[in-house]
Amino acid sequence: MAKGSYSQNPICDDIPASLAREVGRIIVKWASFENRLQMLIWDLIGVDHSVGRIAIREPRIDDRLMMFHQLTVLKGAKPNEAVFKQVVTSAKAVERLRDLLAHSPWVKRGKEFRVISYKGNLPDQTIKHRSRRISPEGMSVSVEGLQKIVTTIDGLIAFTRASRRDLEKLLPSLRKSP
Repeated sequence: MAKGSYSQNPICDDIPASLAREVGRIIVKWASFENRLQMLIWDLIGVDHSVGRIAIREPRIDDRLMMFHQLTVLKGAKPNEAVFKQVVTSAKAVERLRDLLAHSPWVKRGKEFRVISYKGNLPDQTIKHRSRRISPEGMSVSVEGLQKIVTTIDGLIAFTRASRRDLEKLLPSLRKSP
């Protein structure tokens, strides 16, 4: 998604079906990734999923991944640190974009659709008000850009599947999990 300045275009509540489809895929696949990771954590600490939902809650993705990493090490697994670091980097970036796509307003600027960010500061040091709350920033959204996010999430889901297979070999208790 390309960034750019935000003009006071009216908020749009109807984006093209092709964009809406990809945003929907991102939201659904992200929920699948979070859930798969959470179930691995519950299984590693040996609680059933209803207890896990009550006791563990839903920490931010970087905290959840760190919890998973620490538990796998505690259980005797030797995770690939380079792969894990890349998973954390990818997951944090996707979480930020997913939240932006799901919770921010959209505008149409010519033929281009943009999602508006009100959080954080603008990188341009020369403007008077760097806060995005004062000077919102629009990010151009394309089907191709959204499809890249979907592909990244598919990789994160593949990581959870591979982790489950690896841990089931190491930990017999995980084989009994649903």
